[in-house]
Amino acid sequence: MRPLLSLCLLAASSALAALPPQEQALQHLERLSKVFLPPPAQGCTLSKPVLVAQAPGQLYQSNLPPVWVVRIRTGPTDHGYLMWENTDSGALLEFALDGKHLPIPENGGLTEGVPALQQFPVPGLQAKAVASGCVPTAGASLLAYWANRGFPQWSGGLPLNQHKTVENYAVRLRQKLHMSELPDTSGYTNDGMTLSGAYPKELAEAVASDARAHGVVLKTEHVPFSFPKLKTETAASRPVLLSCMVRLPQKPHLAWGHEMVGVGWLELNGAQFAGVEDNFYPTASEETVRWIRKEAFESLITAIPEPGEAGGPKK
Repeated sequence: MRPLLSLCLLAASSALAALPPQEQALQHLERLSKVFLPPPAQGCTLSKPVLVAQAPGQLYQSNLPPVWVVRIRTGPTDHGYLMWENTDSGALLEFALDGKHLPIPENGGLTEGVPALQQFPVPGLQAKAVASGCVPTAGASLLAYWANRGFPQWSGGLPLNQHKTVENYAVRLRQKLHMSELPDTSGYTNDGMTLSGAYPKELAEAVASDARAHGVVLKTEHVPFSFPKLKTETAASRPVLLSCMVRLPQKPHLAWGHEMVGVGWLELNGAQFAGVEDNFYPTASEETVRWIRKEAFESLITAIPEPGEAGGPKK
């Protein structure tokens, strides 16, 4: 457990109400320092808190309210952020700390070793290149996890533990989904690359279909988001696929419906957070977990290979 937090922490108080935004940020950091071990690293600073509203006319009209955002930095480099409500309570909405971060057992859990994959360019139907899309990219991380853990036949003969192999999984899933192409008129990407999307409800069947094609018997389920179910799957070291409506950490004035691989859970000050690997949030460490309050999530997909079937490991 190696979190990076801020050096400047205030004494605890029972509420964040009536505190200036900078002090609210420091209080949130202090509370996180009690959950993540070892204690906060030295030499970190906070950016000035900014109240961010959703941009008008963006591609996705989320109607999410304005939020406070602060960057956690080491020198000139960001290695995390905090996002909290613009309300009297100032409740924490989400955060990320760049690096590998394991919550202490009594407050959370984490499925380790889920390969992270950022969206990447693929040939489009209309555009020359489009982003691979969050739905198949998230699915590829789950597929790679199981291929590396007793189901190597799911790799289709490709080398395990290689970045290009995981990208190939995403391409395979794209072929089983109804992908749409969306011109990036709002600046989600830095280079204006066309976005691509699919419906999460199709992902469970696409993953199961890909498993069958490679001799893996897979049990899948697509259900409304359930925090207890997330905890159950995490306890069994099984990643899940989560759909949600969230802001972009790097561009919080933008938001969208997003699919990510779920890897953990956390309870903090009475709030419940899901831990995800975000396929559209490049960070210095591939192991960075983004923690988002459960209210943002809409659905959950479980995908469980059957042991002892079609060449899988026997009990």
